Amino acid sequence: MSNVTSLGTISIGLSSPLVEAQIGKATQAQTMSLEHVSSKTIDDITMTFQATFKDKIFYTNSLKSTLTCCSLTGKMIWEYKDQSVRSSKGISVDKDSNVYIASSDNDSIIVLSSDGKHARKLLGSDDGISRPFGLVVDLKNGKLIVLDNNGVLLYGIQF
Repeated sequence: MSNVTSLGTISIGLSSPLVEAQIGKATQAQTMSLEHVSSKTIDDITMTFQATFKDKIFYTNSLKSTLTCCSLTGKMIWEYKDQSVRSSKGISVDKDSNVYIASSDNDSIIVLSSDGKHARKLLGSDDGISRPFGLVVDLKNGKLIVLDNNGVLLYGIQF
């Protein structure tokens, strides 16, 4: 396999148009066909983390302490600026387009409204959060999965 990225004992290789995944001694292969539809450059962006949902792209810029929402064509819809975004280590989006931010330096999980106008601390050090570096909103099961210095934490959320 060429272009191999190792993740512990899992290796993923890409030899276009074949994608191979090797776990231990077992190998699974999948043939893929990709078609380039279009591309758009978003100017002046130092992106650290991004998420997509429906027809929107969300990305953080640690240098500017911002979280930006833009269309798939790159047109900015709104921008949220706050120090809690400066140390973001992961973002995820729920079914209502609310954005969850893992704010590492603040030991907290911030939730931002879908219009970017309202934010609140959802979880903090009192809830067991310690330097979070990733999170995922599990839409199917209504769970918030947080990765931090303590390991993997699972929280129930209601939409």
